[in-house]
Amino acid sequence: MRPGGHFRAGVLSRLVERSSTDGSAPIHSGGHAETMRMAHTRELAEAVSPIVVLLVEDSAVIRALVRRMLVAGGHVVVEAAGGAAALTVCREQQPDVVLLDVEMPG
Repeated sequence: MRPGGHFRAGVLSRLVERSSTDGSAPIHSGGHAETMRMAHTRELAEAVSPIVVLLVEDSAVIRALVRRMLVAGGHVVVEAAGGAAALTVCREQQPDVVLLDVEMPG
């Protein structure tokens, strides 16, 4: 974990806790719920430094899909197509989070 990782998680926890108690992120039902959720996600992502996510997945299609979602949430995404490459990336870049495919060849 990079220096400051614990602080960043603490800030994120406080932001989520505050938004659920002070009404700054109202929960709406109906057509605007998804829009409100995405706006709140962007606000949280902008309030803290980006989280570096290592995405380990052998399928290029799934990697592209997950990468798109993570980047939209304000995260920095580093990719590896297999276990050996993932270990190298972990040593070199020390990501905050690793999303790992459970079943990979080899």
